[in-house]
Amino acid sequence: MSILFDDGSSEYLTVNAAAVSGFPFTVAAWVQPDVVNINQAIWWSGKIGLTYNYFRLLLTGTAKLNWYSMQFGNDHGCSTTNTISANVWSHCCAIEGYNGDNVSRRVILNGDWTNRGENTDASQPGGGDVIHTRIGTIYTGTFYFSGMIAEVAVWNIALVQAEVEALAARASPLSVRPDKLKVYLPMISVTALQSIVGNYTWSAINTPASATHIGLAAPQSGMSMIWTPSAGVSAVPAMMRYYRNRRSA
Repeated sequence: MSILFDDGSSEYLTVNAAAVSGFPFTVAAWVQPDVVNINQAIWWSGKIGLTYNYFRLLLTGTAKLNWYSMQFGNDHGCSTTNTISANVWSHCCAIEGYNGDNVSRRVILNGDWTNRGENTDASQPGGGDVIHTRIGTIYTGTFYFSGMIAEVAVWNIALVQAEVEALAARASPLSVRPDKLKVYLPMISVTALQSIVGNYTWSAINTPASATHIGLAAPQSGMSMIWTPSAGVSAVPAMMRYYRNRRSA
């Protein structure tokens, strides 16, 4: 399963937690939009109530993938030169701090490194300014996504070209730099909204629905998995939770 969002019904997922707290980091997701002529957010993380402090991964009205960071009116973004198609699964990836700094950023659609977008302007939000995360919209309740989203993942490292290409070839996020994977939400269904890495429990707003999943290669056997248990939550290894969720989907 994946999660199907209806932009006309203002549907999205939300969690009061920071998915990222510094640089560098990578955000990735699979999406299948049913329209490509509107601005629609895939992932947003920032500070609610502080208009100009956030990161945003978005499909533009010209069908390009856009990555955008904003700090107090200093906006820095980049877009791919290739475009996305409606009703087809596509892989979306953004990298902040690609060069190990807090200024370089890249955005890649379907693992196409040649047609990536790049930007090297300084001044981005971070640390305590990134304390809320949404999937399918931004903080203002606009740019609602129209279609399906699945396999949202965040790493606290800048993935390299080969790793991004592997994800776009349907490798599981659990197979790509698992030691640096901080958030992994497969989005198997609307009843399974606890990330199996990171241990965040997401809330579904305005009843998005379960839908067909993208279908990824199974994580490699023998991998060393990590997880982040919290008080009152069983520390179940990520690999075990992955297969348990697939059986119950």
